[in-house]
Amino acid sequence: MTTIDSTSGKSGNLDDPLTRGILNDPKVAADLLSHYLPPEIAPLVDWHRLKPEPTHYFGRQGEEHIVDLLFNAPLKTGGEMEVLLLIEHKSRPDRWTPLQLGKYVMLALDHHAKAIRKSKKKNGFLPAVLPVVLYHGARPLRKLPRLDDLLPPVPELTVYAPTVPFVLIDLAAWDYAEIVGGPIVRALIETLKRVSDGTARRELAKIFGHLEGLASKAADPKQIFDLIGLLLGYIEAALARHGEVLTNAEVKDGVIRNIFKTGDEQMVQTWSGKIRAEGFALGEARGEAKAIVNVLRARFQRVPKSVSERILKIDDPVVLESLTVHAATCATLAAFTEALD
Repeated sequence: MTTIDSTSGKSGNLDDPLTRGILNDPKVAADLLSHYLPPEIAPLVDWHRLKPEPTHYFGRQGEEHIVDLLFNAPLKTGGEMEVLLLIEHKSRPDRWTPLQLGKYVMLALDHHAKAIRKSKKKNGFLPAVLPVVLYHGARPLRKLPRLDDLLPPVPELTVYAPTVPFVLIDLAAWDYAEIVGGPIVRALIETLKRVSDGTARRELAKIFGHLEGLASKAADPKQIFDLIGLLLGYIEAALARHGEVLTNAEVKDGVIRNIFKTGDEQMVQTWSGKIRAEGFALGEARGEAKAIVNVLRARFQRVPKSVSERILKIDDPVVLESLTVHAATCATLAAFTEALD
C-alpha cells in the first residue's frame, strides 16, 4: 500500500491476492461466514442476498483507506434492517487491529449516513456492522487485542474509551479435522493453515483434494483454472521466500490428479503445462506491472493504492508496454491515470 495509514501494515502482503481473489465472490464469502460466525449471529443473516460493498474510502485529508473485504446483507427480520460484514485478514498478531477496525467501521457508516441524508429519509437506520478478523498465523493468538490496551491504564478515563468488538476466526487454533464449509472454503482455509505451519508442499494432495469434482460442475472452466492459479500461486510464492520451487511432477501428482482423479496422462500433462506456463507468463506480467508502479512512485512519490492495484491486475503485455512509456513520460500522475482509463 502506498498512501497508507500507520495502523494497517498491509503493504506488500502476500496474502492479499489470495483472500481477496477468492472471498470477493459473495457465494464463497457467505459460505465461510455462515459456517464460522458465532451460532447466535449466523442465523440472523440472509446469506443468499449477500452483496459486495465499496472497499476504498478517503479521509478528510484525502488519505486512502482500503478495507480487505466488505459485504452487505439484509437481516432475516425483514424491513430495511441490514448488516455490514467487514473481513480483515491477519497472518501475524497486530496490536493495532482494534484501531484499524474502528476506523474502517466509522468510514463505512459515514458512507451509509451520507446515502441516507441524500435520500431524505427521516428515520433511516444505519446498518449494523460486524467486523471479522480472519487470523492464520503460525500459532494461535494468546490474547484478543482490545482498544483500551493501547491507552494509558487510568481506570477513571479508560471507562470512557470506545470499544471495537469483533469476531475472531483463529484458524491457527483449529485442527485440520475441524475445517468445514464448501470445497472452495475448505481449500482456502487448508492452504492458509498449511503455508503458515510449513506443511503445504508435502500436503498438496490434501489441499487440492477438496476441489475434486469441482471442474465438472463449473459453468466456466476458466473459474476452476483461476482458482487453482490463486491457490498454487500463493503456495509457490511462500516457498520462493525460502528458495524452494515446486517441480512439474509435484504439480501433476499433488494438484492435477487430485482435482480431476483421472488416469488420462495426456490430460494431466496438458493441464500441468498450462498452469506452469500461465503462471510464468503471469509472473513476468506482474514484474512489469510492479516496475510501472515503481517508476510512478519515483516520479510522483505517492501513488494511490486504487491506481497501483489497477496496474498490478493488468497481464496484457501490449497494454503493459504502453503504460511503461506513459509512466516514464507523463507530465502528471493525473495524466497517467487518464491513460489507464
